[in-house]
Amino acid sequence: MKKNQNNNEYSITMSSSLSDAKNNIEPERVLLKNMYITNITLIKLNKGGVVIKSSDNRTIECFGESLILLDKNQVLSFSFINVNEHLEFKIIDISHAAIKKILDALIVINGNLSIDSIDAKDEGPSDRMFCTPLRPGMNEAFDNLYQRLKETSMFERDCFSYCKDKTDISHQEFTLMFLLYPFSYYKEGFNILARAIKSSLREKTYNMIINEPSKAWCLDDVASKLYMSRSSFKRKLATEGTSFSKIYLDVRMSIAARLLRTGDYKISQIAEICGYNRPSYFIATFKKYFQITPYNFMKLVNH
Repeated sequence: MKKNQNNNEYSITMSSSLSDAKNNIEPERVLLKNMYITNITLIKLNKGGVVIKSSDNRTIECFGESLILLDKNQVLSFSFINVNEHLEFKIIDISHAAIKKILDALIVINGNLSIDSIDAKDEGPSDRMFCTPLRPGMNEAFDNLYQRLKETSMFERDCFSYCKDKTDISHQEFTLMFLLYPFSYYKEGFNILARAIKSSLREKTYNMIINEPSKAWCLDDVASKLYMSRSSFKRKLATEGTSFSKIYLDVRMSIAARLLRTGDYKISQIAEICGYNRPSYFIATFKKYFQITPYNFMKLVNH
């Protein structure tokens, strides 16, 4: 799920339940493809279901009421189940700085945890996507945190980046620690949290561009700001399986999707914010990237 529009927060509410799915009647699904997960992400699924598939074909399926933890720096596709009947979920994106503080606290609380225990290998789908039932108090805690972040600005903000006083920060950190605590008792969940404190070159590039999305960025600009030569920058991105142009497109499409989810912007405004001079070109690019038009995407994610 920074002038920081890289925060994946949204809610969809439509009408009824998953009775059809449970009665083996084929549920209706709506697919969103190529969602780049910039930061570690929490999804609270109250009603309905979701099938999440990674770019390497790993899949998990979750139904409400549950809490889903997603590892950062991956491209996922989401198949939402029973949208015409009832689907309700919210998403919070957690910044590098916030997760570092919370991970330190979780290690103190749970003496069995250690950064040295991180398993760098991916052994299965749950290594990067983890689902657990909502525990008592989590629904209210998540909603309170989500609302506080939503009220920070007209844009969806990066978790904790724009809190104005230390009391507010402490309250949000405590709430988030409460939500993440159950995951720390599972190897897969802790590995996701621990990996979040390490930044790849792709992430550094992504976060730099998303701070100024309307700027006409070029490869040389970013390489210079990272104190790297052009050739070294391109080579290191290639070793991470990506390129500057791919990251630039990911940033623009991520911002576009988040602004469309607010329902507060015209498509022409979003095109301009994302650095496109012609709305028609933005619409064509968005459709090619997500395999859905901006207008239909906005209808899907707004109620």
